[in-house]
Amino acid sequence: MRTVPLAAVAIVCLALAGVMTWPLALHLASGLPYDLGDPLLNAYILAWDADRLRHGLSGLWDATLFYPYPHTLAWSEHLLGTALFTAPVQWLTGNPVLVHNVAMLGSYTLAGVGMFGLVRQLTGRTDAALMAAVAFACAPHRVLLGSRVQMLMSGWMPLALWALHAYFATGQRRALAGLVAAFALLGLSNGYFLYFFAVTVLVVACGELVRLMLAVRTGPATGPLQPGRAIADLSVAAAASAAVMLPVALVYLDVQQTMGFSRSRDEILMFSATLDDYRRALPHMVTWPGVLAGGSAERTLFPGGVVLLMALAGSIGAAWPAGERPGHTAGRGLRLTYVALALVALWLSMGLNHAPYEWLLAHVHGLSGLRVPARMVVVVSLALCVLAGFGCASLLQRLGSPALRAGLCLLLTLGLLRDGYGGPVTIHVVDPPSRERTMLTRWMAMQPAGAVLEWPLFASRDGWTRNLPAQMASLDHARRTVNGYSGYGSALQDFIGGPGSPALSPREWPALFAGLSRIGVRIVVVHRDAPLMPDMRPDPAQIADTWEGDTLVAFALKAPEAPVPAAPSSSVPLVAGADFTVTASHRPDRITDMLDGNPMTRWISGGAQRGD
Repeated sequence: MRTVPLAAVAIVCLALAGVMTWPLALHLASGLPYDLGDPLLNAYILAWDADRLRHGLSGLWDATLFYPYPHTLAWSEHLLGTALFTAPVQWLTGNPVLVHNVAMLGSYTLAGVGMFGLVRQLTGRTDAALMAAVAFACAPHRVLLGSRVQMLMSGWMPLALWALHAYFATGQRRALAGLVAAFALLGLSNGYFLYFFAVTVLVVACGELVRLMLAVRTGPATGPLQPGRAIADLSVAAAASAAVMLPVALVYLDVQQTMGFSRSRDEILMFSATLDDYRRALPHMVTWPGVLAGGSAERTLFPGGVVLLMALAGSIGAAWPAGERPGHTAGRGLRLTYVALALVALWLSMGLNHAPYEWLLAHVHGLSGLRVPARMVVVVSLALCVLAGFGCASLLQRLGSPALRAGLCLLLTLGLLRDGYGGPVTIHVVDPPSRERTMLTRWMAMQPAGAVLEWPLFASRDGWTRNLPAQMASLDHARRTVNGYSGYGSALQDFIGGPGSPALSPREWPALFAGLSRIGVRIVVVHRDAPLMPDMRPDPAQIADTWEGDTLVAFALKAPEAPVPAAPSSSVPLVAGADFTVTASHRPDRITDMLDGNPMTRWISGGAQRGD
C-alpha cells in the first residue's frame, strides 16, 4: 500500500525538480547551474569520492588539491553521503558534471519523498502529505542555496523524523535503526546539517517523550512503549550515530586545529540572520519582487506566503480537532513540538545576534567552522512544512466533496510552486577536456611521480576560473596539484599566487623552481594566455623534459640533488636537548611538534599572528 504512493511521489518530485531548475534538464551532461564556483568544486569532490570508493576509501582525505598539505578534502564538505549514491553514475560515465546534476535533481526527490512519508505518518492523509512534500521540495531556500548541492540534501531530515515518530508509535527498534541510518547519511552529506539536525532530533524527541510521559501519567500503560525504555533506546541510537560520525569528525577537528581553520566572529556575525531577513526575498523570485525587500544572498530568508498560511492553520487552536493520524490522540502535542522546533531554529539562525550563541561557539567543538548560521532556515522550513501538512489536513477534513478537496490541492500546489520559483536557472557550460589537454595528460603519465603546478595560480579563493580547471584536470592525470579552490585557501598558493609572488620577477624564477622541486613538484604547466607572466619558465639546467601545445607548455623539473650534510662548525657548538627549554604563549601542548624530527608536524598557535 505504501510502495505505490512513494514511487508516485518520487516521480512527481523529479518532474517538479526539472521545472524548478529549468533549463538544467537540457544540459545535464554539459552545464552547471548558477555559477562555476561551488558547483564545479562539488562536481570535483563527488568524482574524487567515487574514485576513492572504488579503492576502498584508501587515501580519501588526501585529495589532489592544495599540494603539499594533507587531508585537503576536509577543507570543505566531503559529500561522501551523497557520493555513495552517485558513484555508479561517475563510474559508468566518467562525467563529473552529469554526476553533480543527478545529485541536485535527486535532492528534490529525496526532500519530497521524505516530507511525504513524515506528514502521512503524522496525519494519515495522503493529500495533505503531498502538499507538504511539494512545499518542502520546492521551498524558496532551495533557490537561495542552489549552487551548493550539499545544502540541498535536507531530505534525510524528514526521513529521519519519520523513523523517529514511527518508533514512538510502534515501539519497534528497527525504526530507530532507520533514524540512525538517515542521520548518518545526512551528516555525511553536509557538516552544517550534522549540527542543525542534532538540535532538531533533540527537540522532537523531547516533545515525544513529554507526550509519552503525560500519556502514562493520565491513563493505563497500554501502549507499546514506556518512558524508561524509550530513553534507553534513544541513548543507544545517539551513541550509534556518534560512533558512525566520530572518524569523520576527528579528521575535521584535527584539520581545524593543525591548520588554524575557523571563521572569525565578524564573519559569523555577518551571516547571522535577523527577524527582518525573514521578510526578504531574492530579487528574481517570481512572486515577490516589489513586495518584499531584497537583501544579501545568504540572508533572504522569506519561507513563502502559502506555506506560512498553511502552517498558521496547522498551529492555531481552531485547527486542532481535525486532521489527526487515525488512532493517534496527541496531535495537539505534535503540533506544539513543531512550533517549538520552528522557534528554536529561528533563534539559532540568528547566530551572534543573540549572546548565547557565543557560549555555543566556546563549548561546541567544530561549531566555529560554520560560517553561516542563517542556513538554519532549512530547519525552519522543515518545521513550517510539517505544520503546513497539519493545517492542510485540517482544511481537507472539513471539505466533504472530493472535487473541492482536489481543487484546494491544485490551488495550494500552484501557490507553493510560485513561491519557490526563482525563474530560469543560469546554466554555465563546462567544456570537456580539449585534445591539447588530453595529449598533455598522456605526456604527464610518462613523467616521474610528483605534484603539478599550473600557472597562473591565484591566491586563496580568488581566481577560481583558473584554479578549478586545474583542480578538475588533476582527476585525469591523478597527480596532486598546488592549485586549489575550496572552503579555505592554501598558504603556499597565497605565496606563489599573491601580489608579492617570486613568480612575478624573472630573476627569481630559478630559486622558485628549485624550491618547488625540493618539495616534490615535478611538473609546471604554463598557460600562454595567462594574464601574468605567460613566458614563465625554469632555467634550462632545471628542465628534464618539455611539452608544448598551442596554448599550454609544460616543464618536467629535474629532481633535486641530495644535499651534502654540512660539517658541524667548531665556532658554533651544538646544544644538547637537555640544556634548553622551549615555551610558547599559545598552544604550548603542541610545542613538541617543533622538535620531534618529523617534517610533517609543526607547532601552530591556532589563531592569527598578532605579534604577541
